[in-house]
Amino acid sequence: MTTSSRTAKAAKQEEYPPQLSLTEKLKLYTTATRIASTIAVTHGLGGIFRGASGASSFRVHVAHALIRRLSDTLTDREYQYLLKPTEDAYNDWCKAKRHVVDTVALSRYGAKGLWIGDKSTAKHVMVFYHGGGFALSANEVYFDFCLDLINALKKTGLDLAIFFVAYSLTPHARYPTQLKQCVEALDYILTTHSSIPVENVYLGGDSAGANVAISVLLHISHHPHASLIDEDNDINSGTHNLVETDSYLGGIVCLSPWIDFNFDRPSEEENRKRDCISKKSELAWATSYTDNNPFDPWSEPTLAPVEWWRGLRAREFLVLAGSDEILLNGIEEFVDKVQSVFPNLVFFVGQNEGHVCPIVDGALFSKKSREKIQTWQEMIRWFSGCLSSEQPPSPSKLKHSQTPS
Repeated sequence: MTTSSRTAKAAKQEEYPPQLSLTEKLKLYTTATRIASTIAVTHGLGGIFRGASGASSFRVHVAHALIRRLSDTLTDREYQYLLKPTEDAYNDWCKAKRHVVDTVALSRYGAKGLWIGDKSTAKHVMVFYHGGGFALSANEVYFDFCLDLINALKKTGLDLAIFFVAYSLTPHARYPTQLKQCVEALDYILTTHSSIPVENVYLGGDSAGANVAISVLLHISHHPHASLIDEDNDINSGTHNLVETDSYLGGIVCLSPWIDFNFDRPSEEENRKRDCISKKSELAWATSYTDNNPFDPWSEPTLAPVEWWRGLRAREFLVLAGSDEILLNGIEEFVDKVQSVFPNLVFFVGQNEGHVCPIVDGALFSKKSREKIQTWQEMIRWFSGCLSSEQPPSPSKLKHSQTPS
């Protein structure tokens, strides 16, 4: 193979969104059909006799099994062919919902910010980073989730606009690119929307998005990432001033944070037939994120020593998880570490809920089903307390919620 042909092949592999050949499309269709048929038999019929090892709900059991198998089998290239780029999905969603398209180009590192809600009247803003193992784009499911959150708070007289970050995906960009893009997104809000007080700005994310949200918080809380130190000293940067001015963000909310890449824990064994994610796909996405380089406290936040969590530049911290998550034990250990020096962290675990349940299960079924999800209810309660300038009460000092009667 000549150098030019190798270069052309590499360029094709890095193309985003990828274009599949007819052969690749047929393979993808065959694979997806086979998976759906297999799941229908093994988990559709077998799920009737799943016992305690499966999800509590039959339909959740089957849906999660299908998602697991697809994630374990499809390549990132195939997934990225099936899923629209985040910005394209946002544009289509806005058209369907008759929502104003409001996109901001974050020019330094190449991300985009997508406004959801009314930024002109909102007194509070959340910078939100989506999940997907840093390999999958966000779709209308995420935008519906954000709009539902805004509308739920609006019913109580509270306003929130969301600055949804469309960052670069692997393998087209590797860590720390995503961290740089997400810091720039927060910088944009702090500098361009300076009329909004710092304490009215929040960070949020689910899964991999929660990972980078926590890394952004570390970066602005005495522990800047080396690759961003020079940029953060730029006169147009806002995040580096938080320590100098003793300022604090309003808070950070993390849904099923993917912050621990050690999956050899009891919760993985106990929940592998209940959750919608698997050890295999999570390991693959983690190593792809850093391009097989060693993990550090900004790529895997649980590696940060306990003293790093002292003096975080956020007033409140909410961590949400499900009892049926394979990541649960890692999340619990992370919470214990942070809470030991940052008592304003509230940890809530929804019973019989899997990974990012308000987004995944809320999308699989209906909006009414989302309203019954415990972690969703806790998120609304926490935000209501924060945005109304009240101290959000702890849901008891227990780490696990009780199953509603």
